[in-house]
Amino acid sequence: MGRPPLSLPEVGRCVGRGVVMLMTQALEGTGPADIPRAVESFRGHYGRHLTERTRLYPGVRETVLRFSRKRQAICSNKPEDFVRAILARLDFAAPFDEVVGGDTFQTQKPDPEGLNTILDRLGVAPGEAVMVGDSPIDIATGRAAGVRTLAVCYGNSPRERLLAAGPDALLESFSELTKHVD
Repeated sequence: MGRPPLSLPEVGRCVGRGVVMLMTQALEGTGPADIPRAVESFRGHYGRHLTERTRLYPGVRETVLRFSRKRQAICSNKPEDFVRAILARLDFAAPFDEVVGGDTFQTQKPDPEGLNTILDRLGVAPGEAVMVGDSPIDIATGRAAGVRTLAVCYGNSPRERLLAAGPDALLESFSELTKHVD
C-alpha cells in the first residue's frame, strides 16, 4: 500500500475487531487509504500464511478435549473461513460444535449476535455458558450476552486492560479453566 511498516505492538493494538477495522486502524493517519483494496490484499496474504506462526497455546488442546462432553464453540472476529482453515490445519476442528466468524453476520463482537446465535443453536442458556477470551472485546461480548466471562492473560491485550474489562476471573493459563468450569 506504499506505507511504512508498522511495529508488532502497533499492529497488535489494531487486532480484535475484524479485518476491515484492522486495515482502517493500521492505515489511519497515513493519508487517504483504499480500505477495500487493503482488506483484499490482507485477506490474500493472510490466507496463504494462516498457520505459519499460529500455534495453540500450552494446555489448550488438552483442556478443550477434557471438556469434550460439553458443547463448545468459537466466536471470533476473524473471517469464518480463516477460523475453519486454521482449525483444520491444526487438526483441532472436531471439538467445536459451532464456529462463528467476523463475517458470519452483519455484526461483530462486542455485539452479542454471534454468541447469542451459538447459544440458540446449541440449546444452551446464557447462565449455563462461559465465554473465554483474550481481549476486552471478548469480555464485553460475553457480558452483553449474559454469560460468565473468563479472560486468559496472554495474547494481544495487556493484563491491565483485561482486568479493567471486568471478567469474572482471569486465567494465567488455559488449563486453569478446569478450576472454573465443572
